[in-house]
Amino acid sequence: MHRVGYAALAASVSNAGGLGIITGFTQPTPEDLAREIDRCRDMTDQPFGAI
Repeated sequence: MHRVGYAALAASVSNAGGLGIITGFTQPTPEDLAREIDRCRDMTDQPFGAI
């Protein structure tokens, strides 16, 4: 999921009943990863992962 593992896709997958994944390797910095996780939490109340 490199280059597409962002919050919007992860939240959409989770909202549809799957397990959305945010890929840490896609994010250039740890701070960017934390922002994507926060964004995903805002977009879904379903489980998602970050690897």
